[in-house]
Amino acid sequence: MEHGIGSSAFGRSLFEEGMVSKKTFTLFALGAALFSACSDFETIDPYTRTGAPERGASLSSSSDAEQNSSSSVITSVQCGSISIDPATHFCFNNLPYELCGDYDYRPTYEFCSGTGIYAKCGTAAFEPASEFCLGITVYGKCGGTVEYNPSTEACCGNDKYTPSASNFCFNNSKVVAKCGARPEEFDPDLYECREGDKIYLKTPLSYEGESYDAVLIGAQTWMAKNLNYDVPDVSTDVCYSLNESNCAIYGRLYEWATAKDICPSGWHIPSEAEWSALTDYAGGNYTLGTKLKAASLWKTYSGGDITGTDIYGFAALPGGYYGDAFSGVGESGHWWMLSENNTISKVHMSYSSSYTYMNQFNNKYLYSVRCIKDRL
Repeated sequence: MEHGIGSSAFGRSLFEEGMVSKKTFTLFALGAALFSACSDFETIDPYTRTGAPERGASLSSSSDAEQNSSSSVITSVQCGSISIDPATHFCFNNLPYELCGDYDYRPTYEFCSGTGIYAKCGTAAFEPASEFCLGITVYGKCGGTVEYNPSTEACCGNDKYTPSASNFCFNNSKVVAKCGARPEEFDPDLYECREGDKIYLKTPLSYEGESYDAVLIGAQTWMAKNLNYDVPDVSTDVCYSLNESNCAIYGRLYEWATAKDICPSGWHIPSEAEWSALTDYAGGNYTLGTKLKAASLWKTYSGGDITGTDIYGFAALPGGYYGDAFSGVGESGHWWMLSENNTISKVHMSYSSSYTYMNQFNNKYLYSVRCIKDRL
C-alpha cells in the first residue's frame, strides 16, 4: 500500500492520528514524488508523544539494498518558500519550526520548553519550571516551585498561605499573625503583640539610665511614656512641683531650648505633620484624646464619662506644665511639637474633653516631651 505525500502535512497527519511509529514510517522517491512505505502500523499517542518519530531515523531507508534500488535519504524539504532539514525542523502552515527534541508539535496550541511539549495557556507560552497555568492565566510559582490556588491562596516567600483578616505576609518572607483587630503589618523580629492588641518594640529603648517602651501606631513608633532625662548643668528641665516622685510618674518638664534636641539618636520631637498623621489614624481630633490617654491618673470629669481607653499603648498622662507656676497635674497634658513653618507649638489634652488641641504657645514654658522614631 502506498500513500503519496507531496508535502510534509500528510506525513504529519499520520503521526497526529496515532497511526504511524518511527519503525514503520519511511519515505522513498519515485520520479518527482515522495511516498511512504507502511507496514505493521502501531498506535502512537500524539499528545504524550509516546513513540513519536525521530525525524532523522524516519527519513532513512530500511536497508542498504532498498536505498540502492529505490530510495534516497531526504536532507531537505520545502516549507513555503524555505527549504528545511526535516532532521531538525518541521513545517506548520508553511512556516518552519525547530523540532522539540526529536518531535514536532502544533504551534497554535502547543509550545516547546527544553525538550518537552506543553499546551499553551490560552494563547500564551510560559516557563513550566517556574510558572503554571490556571484557566487562561499564567501565574508564577511560589519561590519558583510551589503552585497555589490564586482565588484563596497567595505566595509568601517560597511557600503559599491562605490570607485572612488575622494574618499577613511580612516582607514576602514570613506569615505573621496580626495583633488582635489592629490592621498594622509589622516586622515580627522587632515588634510583638501584647495586652491583646498593642504592638510594642520587643526591646525597650535604653536612654540615659531610663528604659522606654515604644508602641507602633499606624506607620509611626512612639515612646510609650514621657521623657525623663535630667540634662546635666541645665535648670530648665524639672519635675512637677520640684518633686522627684512626679518625674517617676509623669516624666520631666522641659523648656523648648532644651527639648528640641533632647531625644535620643534615631528619635526626634514630633512635627505637626506627624501629630496630624497620628490624629488621622485614630479617627480625628474629637476622639484622639480619649484613645491616647492612659486609663488612670486623670481627674474624673463630672460632666460625663470620657475616661481614657489607651487603645494603642500611648499612655498619655496629665503631667501638667510650668509657666509662672506649676499647674495642671492630673488635669492636663502638654507636649512639645514643631509646626510646619518651624514655629514652636504644643499638643494639649484635658481631663474634661476627648479633644486634642494643637496650638502655638510661649516657648519659655515647660512642657512634657514624647519622642517619635525616625523613619528610614
